[in-house]
Amino acid sequence: MTSKPSGGSLSLFCGAFLETEFALARRRSLAIDWLAVSQRARNNNDLEALRALAMYAELCDYFGDFDGASALVSPIAPQIEERLRTLIKSKDRPAPKSIEERRRLKRQVWLLMQEAMVNYRATRFETARRLFEICEDAILSGIQEFPDYPCFSTLSRIHYGLGLIFRERSDYSRAKESFVRSIEYAWRSQHKKAVPGNAAAYSTNWSELSIARALALGLGFVYHSEGQPDLALPVLLSAKMLLARLKETLLSTYVDLIYYDASRSASSGNQSVLDESILGLEKCHDVFVEAGHSLYCTRAAYSLALAYSQRARQDENQPLTEAGDKDLLKARHYAQKLADYGLAHGDSRAEFYSMLCLSRIERKRNNLTTAEKSASEVLARAGKDYPHICVAALIARAEAEVRMDKLESALSDFREAAALSQGTLRTRAICLLRLAELYARNNNSKKASHYFDTWQQIRASVSNAYLCRLERRAQAAMENRSSDFVVRLTDENLNPDDLERELHRFIVLWAAGRTNSDQKAADLIGVSRQTLMNWKIGVTTKATASKSALRKSSRK
Repeated sequence: MTSKPSGGSLSLFCGAFLETEFALARRRSLAIDWLAVSQRARNNNDLEALRALAMYAELCDYFGDFDGASALVSPIAPQIEERLRTLIKSKDRPAPKSIEERRRLKRQVWLLMQEAMVNYRATRFETARRLFEICEDAILSGIQEFPDYPCFSTLSRIHYGLGLIFRERSDYSRAKESFVRSIEYAWRSQHKKAVPGNAAAYSTNWSELSIARALALGLGFVYHSEGQPDLALPVLLSAKMLLARLKETLLSTYVDLIYYDASRSASSGNQSVLDESILGLEKCHDVFVEAGHSLYCTRAAYSLALAYSQRARQDENQPLTEAGDKDLLKARHYAQKLADYGLAHGDSRAEFYSMLCLSRIERKRNNLTTAEKSASEVLARAGKDYPHICVAALIARAEAEVRMDKLESALSDFREAAALSQGTLRTRAICLLRLAELYARNNNSKKASHYFDTWQQIRASVSNAYLCRLERRAQAAMENRSSDFVVRLTDENLNPDDLERELHRFIVLWAAGRTNSDQKAADLIGVSRQTLMNWKIGVTTKATASKSALRKSSRK
């Protein structure tokens, strides 16, 4: 910030930014006195200054310099907010007539959007949402004019911001709606610029980045969080294709991070996929470290803590191996990075997620009391401010309680988590399947069936490898506690004699429950009383036939 902002230097900066050459834009920004630009924007409503300042704030956000964005935008934001509120309220006031007036107001909207992002990064989600909604109202109330000035690109950015807020609040239905609208507006912005008579829509780097961002950090992220990797993976790959030709690194690498998380979720238990995901996540972390993006470093650390702890001991009924112990040390290392970030930036969510990772690590080490206490501390501190974190803590504590044979406490925690996770299908599915399994193990077939039936009602909307494994465990527990006869195509090592004995046992029990004597039971199923008695004691048809053959042989 050593020189005054000339028109040429601002123009060069803006050009690099719109071409998504963010590293070049960052270098060019060093030659600009941004405090002077901010002063021009505040005092004169200078069109060029407003435009450049909004882009610079977006660039700061891209590189993780949230304080830098706040320092320039926040002082001017209240003044802009008041102007836009006046525009919205003055319904009888004539709409702006000149294109220059509309541009000035739209650029003020872009600056207020950057203030909304400042609040979003500081987890002040309600304030961020209010500011984005003011921006939308201002566009729709008088700045937008069809067909000459539709402001589609601005509306795309507004709905992307709203989608991020809904995503962070685990309101996935509204998040998806906002991200889809963002993509639609970005496409309409391209289509509006299409050359007449040319079927190919006019495309810019910025519009392609906007679509890729809403696809990956929006829909792909949400689908993964909902437990739908089959939807997340193609969306993420589509975004990667769009980003492939752009000269940017951070966003593309963050898409990789989500992809590796979703891939691991889709193939839970597959060792090669898990190994590949960990290698990919380590590369993502290295890129973010080199770029100095502390937030993305922290998010990569969280993914790595989960991946390493998963690989360390996938089956907790098996002992911890030496390799597993090393993985848990890695997981603890990355969990500590989460805690450090939370303390340095006042982000309590990062601290809570670190504690939940530690709860998982301690459970894998059989330190069950420590695992339980860590999850309980998160519950006590998070309270009602972070409902999705509370749900995760309830599940973490319940898993420790199951291992400690505190079945009633575990059932209570899983029930509460299920009740709190109504809008998050993946989490709700986990709770329902664990409840079905645990109630079956506790000889409560009625409740086990209730929770399993409830799971089946949402099964078509959420599925991944982990849920399939939980489903098989729940089914096995229910069958072990029931008198039903069940055979699956996926069963291995089927023995015909054993199956015949089980089938006959089931038929005898079924008939006995509907009659009051052996003879009547035999009559009901159409066999002799002797056959019924043979079935009762487990004599198979094969054994009976062998005895009959022996008798015939002795007569000869």
